[in-house]
Amino acid sequence: MNPSAPPRERLASVYQPDDPIQTLLNCYVLCESSFDRFFNLLQDEGRDLQYCESTRAFAELVDNAAPELQIQDRLDALDDDDALIQCGALLTALSRRVARDFGQELGRYSRPYRSSAAFGDAPYWLSVRQRGLAHRSLGRQPRKELHSTIRRFHEPLVVIPAAVNQFSLVRITANIGLDNLLAQRADEGRHRIAVGPLSYEADLRGTSAQHEHRTLPDGFHLTAVEPLAVQEAALTEVLRLAYDSGISILVLPELRMPPALVTATQRFLREQELGPDRGLLLVAAGSWHIERDGVHVNRCTVLDHIGDVLWTHDKLREFEVTPENVAADPGLFAQIGVGEKGGFEAIARGEKLEFFESVLGRLAAAICIGFFSPEVAPLLQASRADIFLVPTMTPSVLDLERCADTLVRTQHAFTFAANCGRVGRNASSFCRWPAARDSLGRLPIGKRLLALDLSNISMYALD
Repeated sequence: MNPSAPPRERLASVYQPDDPIQTLLNCYVLCESSFDRFFNLLQDEGRDLQYCESTRAFAELVDNAAPELQIQDRLDALDDDDALIQCGALLTALSRRVARDFGQELGRYSRPYRSSAAFGDAPYWLSVRQRGLAHRSLGRQPRKELHSTIRRFHEPLVVIPAAVNQFSLVRITANIGLDNLLAQRADEGRHRIAVGPLSYEADLRGTSAQHEHRTLPDGFHLTAVEPLAVQEAALTEVLRLAYDSGISILVLPELRMPPALVTATQRFLREQELGPDRGLLLVAAGSWHIERDGVHVNRCTVLDHIGDVLWTHDKLREFEVTPENVAADPGLFAQIGVGEKGGFEAIARGEKLEFFESVLGRLAAAICIGFFSPEVAPLLQASRADIFLVPTMTPSVLDLERCADTLVRTQHAFTFAANCGRVGRNASSFCRWPAARDSLGRLPIGKRLLALDLSNISMYALD
């Protein structure tokens, strides 16, 4: 192949029907030499699905030893962008076939990109992140050496939305500006993630509402947190403390962030001065009951460094207030519309788990029982997320901690849970992280923030 020719012209010479190894190498070189273009293409909506569908089609042709004409027909009459997508798909299909036939994987899992649930545990091979392989004569290397070389240079890049049971996994559109800032902090070893209860005193107001499970006690949803001016002042103090302490990512609690406080958070982020060791880069701004399409959802809003909405996440399961919960704090539950028999959140369940690829790894947000419910566990594990941001409001964090323990074992994931201070001082916010031995940190009573420094895995509390 002529390495300077456009992808569309080069694609015509990619397929060698009698030599799948050489075909794989040709695809590999084309994708590697156009890596930046290839990577940017896959950020476009629809290109990931196009890649997924093309991979399935090529895999079927390759596995069935289809004649050259059938494969070449899929490669003809393409523009340069489509040519790259098709070449990446063929590369993946061939890599799997070679791995199956010769018993060796040709790729490696590497942070921050991992396999998604779309094809189970099968990785994608798209292109290389290190230069070198395409700029020397490959010739017909012995298969052992070839496998070793590709394993060393190849890195799977997974961008495919997938389904797990009734849920969807959805990749958030790339945010290059945010990722560059995260990369700068990572290079300087200054990444700190913090959680906190926002404030320990607040009056939560709610109302009774019809719940879809009509055989259960009445539902409820929250309508206000009072006094709002006091809560906004407390929020500003927490944001300023996080800023002054060099926090990069902040997680705030469930059902403490009505729209007015989310707006105040956006205003703070837009006015902050960013520096190498100062400035909030991402805020999981707690959650609140909001109306969507005539029903209520419990929604977490995740903001970027300039206050724009990066993504929103709707709670995957509603919380049940038991009679025992009401007996422990009857005043609180009377305020939010729950009687002595208990009740359920009158919310529509969310249907997807969103994840954001960053230089820190794959980030996902999940809310309280939508993080530790057994129904949700397969979704969390299929996401292969590296960092979970968890707003919560619960009198006990034990179930949350058990889920975090499981995610440490299954995917070496970090969990950052911010618990609402109003439900009791024993319901601590916490951080859970992978280490040689179990590592769990809880926020001491009365402290505002618990921070974990990712550069040296040290934890500290802030007043």
